[in-house]
Amino acid sequence: MAREATTLRRLLSQRKPDIPCLTTATKNTAKNDWVKLHKKNVTIWKEFNLDTLNASYGHVLDFPISEPLSDVPSINQTLESLTVNSDLDVNNLIGWNAMMMRATFDFARSLLGLKQGSPSSHVFTPPDKSTLAKIPGYPKRLQVDHVISLLCNLPQNLVVGLGRTSKKWRGVDITCALDRGRQPTGEQIWPLRQLLAICNIANTRYGYIQTDKEFVACRFNKNAGEEWKVAIVSIPLGNFGEGVLTADLALWWLCMLAASSRDNSEIVSEENMVEIDEWEVDEFQDSVVHKYSKYSVPVPELLQMPPFQDQGNPANPAFYVNPADLAIGANPPGPEH
Repeated sequence: MAREATTLRRLLSQRKPDIPCLTTATKNTAKNDWVKLHKKNVTIWKEFNLDTLNASYGHVLDFPISEPLSDVPSINQTLESLTVNSDLDVNNLIGWNAMMMRATFDFARSLLGLKQGSPSSHVFTPPDKSTLAKIPGYPKRLQVDHVISLLCNLPQNLVVGLGRTSKKWRGVDITCALDRGRQPTGEQIWPLRQLLAICNIANTRYGYIQTDKEFVACRFNKNAGEEWKVAIVSIPLGNFGEGVLTADLALWWLCMLAASSRDNSEIVSEENMVEIDEWEVDEFQDSVVHKYSKYSVPVPELLQMPPFQDQGNPANPAFYVNPADLAIGANPPGPEH
């Protein structure tokens, strides 16, 4: 009997069990040497949503997988009966993240022919601290729980992660405050400052904070005044199924964004950062191409017009397209051209 095909989307959209948090510790701490981040520079990452993901990487997520992937973790074996009694217990979830990315990220890279000569590294700190996650090439001890890198001639750090209990920190409290036009409190942004300090050392704009209740994706950059900024989105661990953005999908997406090129992973100023929902007109192919995935779709009739010259950067004939207007499935996964 033929094996039923699955997809990356199904693997990354599984239902996780509810994880009890029994710790009584509720206080965060801060260090004076962490990078300064003003409360006014914390925003919601509105473009980081399922529509944007589907438009740019949906062809990869829905590509049929007829043979089972190696090293895909089992939820029953990894997360069932898990209880969080301390910050370190959250690293069981980070271990899940590392195992899931090790299997699905490299498979996606193979579909796209993306940097196949550079093996990926997925290092995390387990609850017993038997190994310690480190930033490649950084000599000092640094508190970081997960580091995803490409081991090329010059290692490229893609995503770094930290663990927190939901009793100590909730990213959703920040996003709810921002939705209501309020700024987060100083203590609420302490973990973001810690993550920023690590991302700055690793020279990657992408990081995340994992708790027993949510996955918080973060993107850092600087504004025109050289102040640090962060855009965040909180994704409940209870999200599952193919019609929502799940925690596993979010981390996979961060990896794919960062791996697309160094220009798309390194920390840059606001004016030099390409948005994740940005497309570019290819005049010769009569199509639009996503700036990260390089996925192309035919230009709808209403978009068949000469590309305009961006006044801020005349050398860049960028064209902004609403991903909701684009059809998925215009071309199969394949090597970049």
